[in-house]
Amino acid sequence: MLFRSNYQYESIEDYWSIDKEKRILFIDDVDEWDANSNNFSFFIASIQKYFEFAVVFIDKLSNLSDKSTEHNYFSYFQHYSIRHFGHKKRNELIKKCIAYDERVEFDTSNNEQLARLDKDTKHINTIIGANIVPSYPIFIVTIFHTVESTTPQDLSQTSYGHCYHAMITMNLGRSGIKAEDIDACFNFLTELAYFMFDKESKTISEVELDQFSTQYEKKFVIQRNVVEILIKANILRKIHDSYNFQYVYIYYYFVAKYISQKMDDETIKKQITELMSNIHMKDNANIIIFITHHTNNKVLLDDITLSAMSTFDKFPEATLSGSEKNFIKALSTNLENKKLPNLAHDVKKERENSLKENDEVEPVIERIKNSEEVNSDPLFIEIRRSAKSMEIIGQILKNKYGSLEKYKLEELFQEGQNVGLRLLKSFIDLMINDRDSVEVFIQSRIEQISKEKGKKLSEKEKERTSQKIVAQFSYSVIFGWLHKIVDSLGYDKLIEIADNVNDKTDTVASKLINFSIHTWYIKKLDLGKIKALYHEFENDKNHQAIYLLKDIVSRHIYMHYIDYKDKQKIDSLLGFSVQKQISVQRKLK
Repeated sequence: MLFRSNYQYESIEDYWSIDKEKRILFIDDVDEWDANSNNFSFFIASIQKYFEFAVVFIDKLSNLSDKSTEHNYFSYFQHYSIRHFGHKKRNELIKKCIAYDERVEFDTSNNEQLARLDKDTKHINTIIGANIVPSYPIFIVTIFHTVESTTPQDLSQTSYGHCYHAMITMNLGRSGIKAEDIDACFNFLTELAYFMFDKESKTISEVELDQFSTQYEKKFVIQRNVVEILIKANILRKIHDSYNFQYVYIYYYFVAKYISQKMDDETIKKQITELMSNIHMKDNANIIIFITHHTNNKVLLDDITLSAMSTFDKFPEATLSGSEKNFIKALSTNLENKKLPNLAHDVKKERENSLKENDEVEPVIERIKNSEEVNSDPLFIEIRRSAKSMEIIGQILKNKYGSLEKYKLEELFQEGQNVGLRLLKSFIDLMINDRDSVEVFIQSRIEQISKEKGKKLSEKEKERTSQKIVAQFSYSVIFGWLHKIVDSLGYDKLIEIADNVNDKTDTVASKLINFSIHTWYIKKLDLGKIKALYHEFENDKNHQAIYLLKDIVSRHIYMHYIDYKDKQKIDSLLGFSVQKQISVQRKLK
């Protein structure tokens, strides 16, 4: 149908009677046409003749390479591409998906909807990973509906594994592959991915692909033109004379599928051991994660647990009591007082600012991660092993909470928490033992920067500044790493497991982790719990724990709507002094 504003043309003649300047052509999938170069050139010329503007949609610009000649007039077009959605755009799209699913407008003041938003965002961000899946709108919407609405047909697959499966199947279906042929395509891709993995490369040459296809044909029935079909389906990609997978998640999915099917094979066992030994490397960690999406193999789970136990094993777990509490107490005068947001703070605006900050820092974080990937320093490797171990255990817990026995879930949760707390202990011990040398180093840097800016600082000013930097840095690492543990292991369906582990551990650190999990994943500030923890920490003169407790509460209130009376009670319990803040903010304005 042809439209002009709210007017529908009754015939083609009516449409062509309007001025050329008012005609706009929209056309999709031009890159999939079988027209030869001359016909393609004629088509482009006819657009220019009959339309003032034309919008042409294609999947990939490279698909037009065989249709391009000096006569095809593509120089008349301006090229645009859809960019990856950052955190803010993702958030907006997920809210729209929730609103459509619930058939109501999304309301940021509705904490139930916020809980669903945060849960869905967590799932989607985990599946997207560090660009494992491109964060295009089509992928985000597909992940949302797959995680929310469907159950894996293959019950050995996790919900995340099923989501990756659904995206691959969707691409195959869109390219016209029949349902009965999908299994054959999956088998070809599984063998091909492992062939590439065994060669330690995610790219193979045309010669290597021919060698693989010849060997494959001896063992399996091969579909005619299967490579061309998979390229058309955006599963494989050809660049010059080389082939790779269009998206890295497809490679991980099929390598892991192959390994999970042959875990009793001695060669595969050795490869798993190698993957686990180098779990700090991105590809290795991702393949292990994807293997867990395909199998409940007990040996693999034990290997993951043992790997976590061996990380920072020279240190006990941090408790945030004893000498550890005194460490932060000595620095507390240099820390800013924790504050509650003012009574009129806007949760929607706070969340938008947080998303904007995430978008700004993400490129920096990616650069740091990439530089760490090639860093051979033992400490960097051990830190990455800790982080990856927690992430893997967290994904297992979220994906297999319904199929693993409670004792196994508790064991995994405990080891995931322990590996994070051991790393934290190593940092605190380092800062306790080497604090003076750290401050001296910072003072020398402050002096150097001051000279470059033409300023002169007294010894007292340098000392005071360095102490403040050490205090803020130390606290940031402690709070940040506790948050990392909560982010990796927390899940609303695992509250009972988290509670059981906390009861057995019974340390200040475990209590703060458990409180933070309850706060974020249940979306409720338990005033009784806050009161009990505050009095316990106060009686023990544990200023660090009180500071952390205030921080957890304050950050939660910034991101959620809290009843005015509850906020006043929290203020009274923790001494945030809301009225003083209002006075200060008025003066600032």
